[in-house]
Amino acid sequence: MILRLLLITCAVFLAVTANAHGGDEKASTRSTSNDQVQNRGAGKDDWWDKLPRPEWSAFERIDQDQDWFEVYRIADGIFAIYEPGQFEEVISFLVIGDDRALLFDTGLGIGDMKRVVEQLTDLDIVVLNSHTHYDHIGGNHQFETIWARDTDYTLGRAAGSPPDAVAEFLKDGWVWKQLPEAFDPKDFRSRPFTISRFVDEGDVIDLGGRKLEILATPGHAPDAICLLDRDNRILLTGDSFYLAPLYTHLEGSDFLDYAKTADRLAGLADDIDAALTSHNVPVVAPHYMTALGEAFAAIEDGTADDYVMTDGFREYRFDGFSIIVDARGPAYDCSATKHEIELLICDNPALSALDWRLFKIHALARQMMQLDSGLVFSVAVKYFEEEQLDWIESRNQCSKAPDRIACTRASYERRIARLQARYFLVDGGDPVTFLCNGNEEIVATFVPTETPTIRLERDDIIVVGWRVPAASGAKYMGDLGVTFWTRGDEATVEWPKGTRFNCRVR
Repeated sequence: MILRLLLITCAVFLAVTANAHGGDEKASTRSTSNDQVQNRGAGKDDWWDKLPRPEWSAFERIDQDQDWFEVYRIADGIFAIYEPGQFEEVISFLVIGDDRALLFDTGLGIGDMKRVVEQLTDLDIVVLNSHTHYDHIGGNHQFETIWARDTDYTLGRAAGSPPDAVAEFLKDGWVWKQLPEAFDPKDFRSRPFTISRFVDEGDVIDLGGRKLEILATPGHAPDAICLLDRDNRILLTGDSFYLAPLYTHLEGSDFLDYAKTADRLAGLADDIDAALTSHNVPVVAPHYMTALGEAFAAIEDGTADDYVMTDGFREYRFDGFSIIVDARGPAYDCSATKHEIELLICDNPALSALDWRLFKIHALARQMMQLDSGLVFSVAVKYFEEEQLDWIESRNQCSKAPDRIACTRASYERRIARLQARYFLVDGGDPVTFLCNGNEEIVATFVPTETPTIRLERDDIIVVGWRVPAASGAKYMGDLGVTFWTRGDEATVEWPKGTRFNCRVR
């Protein structure tokens, strides 16, 4: 019954209408633009005239006593709680098990979310947010049991916000429905809430007869998650995907993280029959996960060329959705360079994002280097900056590579990983001491950077290497031509000037 209903919906409503969470209907096969995002609050497009969305007619509407909400039975044990009266058209999902229920987001906080939920189930409720943007946590304060990820971003949002932080979202052009009588627009805010338990990637929530696996999916927000119901082949995407412009350019958003999330969701397309999304329409077909991965990959490799520029942002358009990226370019001045690799970076949002990430990590590393170097800081910083210039020269050699984008991306990833490992910007766990050639000690710290790295200390020399393919074990190559190849408790080390060590964990 669950799968049948979902699949019918996906088949009937494959053509998506206007996207109120930042989109506008077009006559062509491209269904999104950013017009509404740019004009929101101005009331220029009368987006409410496009409602009701036909997709909702596939589902049974459930009676409840608040006009602000619409509630639909999406599948057995799953209800969509829809707020079509405000521009976000946010959707919260109530998933009911045999023993308890999970509320995935609590909406805007305009209507009484708790009252709605109590009309749908008398089970104990666990609240879990797809992320902590204002339109998904508005009703959190009404509930006693709230699970969340342990991130600085989440904890900051749990503290609440002043009214002026979200007041604009009730201005003209944002709301068309009559606001509830009990709601005071002057007091509209994200209210503080108390986290009962921290959860994270891989945790499984057992509701009794239904299990939901937590997937960490950062990008749209640092604390973003999806929920995977493997048994029923359903994915709840939150804001990681919906049929409208996807935001990678907001404060706290990260294009590079979003690209990895997109690739991960694409890998789940064959494992699900439907995805439940948190804006506009409740159900989309699994092929959209594949399309999402392909879209981000196309932006990264420079083959996505259908985009429009608006106010310093690029909106890349795909069938049924779009992706908005920051078009400010890299951390350096693009007008002051003529080098082809640097110009390539200027034109590629993914490489520009990598350049900004390196810029921030380089600054942190410099601070750590200053703390370590003490009185010899002037000497250390000279070496530090020369090393960066050497890396830039090496990066620019990618102009000779068959795939210049892939080469440049790999160069950035290795440089970032090296700085993170060398200056302890990523926790590497306990160091491992190897006894080599009978009396030499080499201390190795394996650092889980995005490109896995190793930090090697021998006497007063520190080198960093990054992992490379190996037939067996783990092999690293790095500074000064050092090679470190470990298999179990043994390792072979090639140090500069042809020195070879056979080592064993002490």
